[in-house]
Amino acid sequence: LSFSVDNVEKLRPVIESLFPGFPTPEKTSGTLAVKAYAQANRENLSVRGIATFNGDIVNSPQPMSLSGIALSLPFDLRVPFKSKSIKKSAHIDLPAQKEKSGTLNIHTIKFGLITLHRLSCHLQALGNKLTANEIRCNLFRGNASGEVFIDLLTPYPWHTKLKINRISLHEICENIPNIKDALSGRVNAYLTLSGKGDKLEAMQGEFKAEAIKTIEEPMHISQVFIRKLTGKKGSIFFY
Repeated sequence: LSFSVDNVEKLRPVIESLFPGFPTPEKTSGTLAVKAYAQANRENLSVRGIATFNGDIVNSPQPMSLSGIALSLPFDLRVPFKSKSIKKSAHIDLPAQKEKSGTLNIHTIKFGLITLHRLSCHLQALGNKLTANEIRCNLFRGNASGEVFIDLLTPYPWHTKLKINRISLHEICENIPNIKDALSGRVNAYLTLSGKGDKLEAMQGEFKAEAIKTIEEPMHISQVFIRKLTGKKGSIFFY
């Protein structure tokens, strides 16, 4: 079985049936190609193969967009015939003994005030778990690396661990209203985030920020910004 769909919007009902309750974007454009073989018996339909997607995703209700997506992911689906409604009974069943891996590359991700460039990672599917590891991307003139863990069963919980290197405080302030030119300098940080679906629920663990001495962007905090934080006669000390 091999097919290609130029307008992936036509597949929205199928995706919503396979992943009930999963947040779907407002608009998706691009080409989806699938190569697979199928096997059926009285109880279920098994489909195994590889899917590739090249295109863009836009989500206006929540200001997020992804452009230049190149996805390649092996899959193993089983759809039981026990129910008349596929939407209620369809689910992913990846055999625990067979690990699946793929790749994901995205040219640009925009989420609110944050823009990520040239994101790349490896994808591994095992059971109902999807792991994106060896993540690499650029942001705020620095770069980030880490991994993301996603459960493919509702309510789709996920968590991620990120190491952020040499991001520019000046670049961050340029993107946030009312604090332009408030800070400059480069920092490293470590983050652990968790959520469900498209919602961020918590920042867990420690947040560590480390200032870096660099000629290209000296560390600086404006007096106006200090007064906003501490009051007219406030001061900030660094150790």
